Amino acid sequence: MSDYYVVLVYLAILLIGFAAPFAFCLGYVWVDISYPQFLSKLLSGQPVAMVMGSLAIFSYAVFDRRSPPRPTITWLLIFAMAGWVTLTTTWAVAPTEAWTKWSWAFKSVLFSALVPLMIRSRVQIEAFLQTILLSATIAIIPYGAKGVLSGGGYGKALSLLPQNIGLGEGSNLALAAITFIPFALHLSRHSLIIPKRNIRMLIYYSYVATCLAAAVATAARTAIVAVAVLAATLWWKSRHKVVVAAFLAIVAVGAYHVAPDRWKQRMATIEAVNSTDTKLDLSASGRLAVWKWTLEFAQSHPFGGGFNAYVVNHPIEDGIDYGAGKAFHSMYFEVLGEQGYVGIAMFLFIFAGSIFSALKVLRVTRGNPELAWSHDLAGSAVSALLVLMAGGAFIGIGFQPWIWYVISLEICLVNYVSRSRSAEARRPRYVSPAQPLATGAPAR
Repeated sequence: MSDYYVVLVYLAILLIGFAAPFAFCLGYVWVDISYPQFLSKLLSGQPVAMVMGSLAIFSYAVFDRRSPPRPTITWLLIFAMAGWVTLTTTWAVAPTEAWTKWSWAFKSVLFSALVPLMIRSRVQIEAFLQTILLSATIAIIPYGAKGVLSGGGYGKALSLLPQNIGLGEGSNLALAAITFIPFALHLSRHSLIIPKRNIRMLIYYSYVATCLAAAVATAARTAIVAVAVLAATLWWKSRHKVVVAAFLAIVAVGAYHVAPDRWKQRMATIEAVNSTDTKLDLSASGRLAVWKWTLEFAQSHPFGGGFNAYVVNHPIEDGIDYGAGKAFHSMYFEVLGEQGYVGIAMFLFIFAGSIFSALKVLRVTRGNPELAWSHDLAGSAVSALLVLMAGGAFIGIGFQPWIWYVISLEICLVNYVSRSRSAEARRPRYVSPAQPLATGAPAR
């Protein structure tokens, strides 16, 4: 039955797209995050992403070329990144593995650059954000529900997606779940698609609770870093910092006491960084070893080793053999090893540009009631990006689709605010009949 349901959703998006072309864009985002081809045998092996993406680009080019975005450095850098990752793949140290990752990573980066062409209005921006969050529920809800019932556990396959595919991987899901919380809180206050306040608060507060439960269920230590940064940003944005700090402290203490024992044991393994006891988790020290290897690799391969370059490593530190092909375990070292100094520079500038642009939106929309939702969304974007950048330092997710769509969302917002302020500046101001125009023309 679920096979038919997924197919019907896919077909419904296709039908809606012929009436509203931007829906094809949303459909591609849904496909890129939810992987319906893994959820339905009927779609297995079918070019579901190619069909949806092609229709999105075709419909824009033929029917929907309006209000093109103003070129920004961040937006142009995403296009440049799509080209650079293709170039580095041609000299990859592991060609087969590199082209395998390129086949999906390139499309996610490139399409994220095309999204601002198709997503322009407030409703479209919200629909894009809703699509990102709802697409992730295919993993968040199962992890959250099963985690509450069973306590979860590291490495357990609790998602509907395969364990090493997208959000089916626990650490990736944990970071995504925490990253999406600021956006869910924004929608609880400003959603147009769900206008009734009580209903939307119930929906999005439940979403936040499910995200937290899913992050705990993964037992991923990355979630601790992400939650800490999220709490700091919520405190920073709050007007009542003492009350918020006390509330967060109570929640943290309460959450720790109700957390399952296996989660507490997993968090305790963080202390095993300098241990040689094989019974303890040595993944943290293994990360340090592979990071050191990556720095040395980048010196001999300054333009990168191509996607999945880690497969050629074999780090050995202090007599401990961490085995061959140990993953990067950091999106920064992942990009450095795979894309070299050029790639990591573009990657960092994209994130920095996104944050500075969001901060600019915060500044120019402050006190403007018509753009209050934009002001709030910009603040949520800053929180989400900071959470993402902090948590991403410990997992290799530099080219996961949802990351690039979060960045793309911020570009859409920046362009919307720019167009709105330009239109406001061109709008003729009201002149009182008692005050004739300076030109002597009669007031209307």
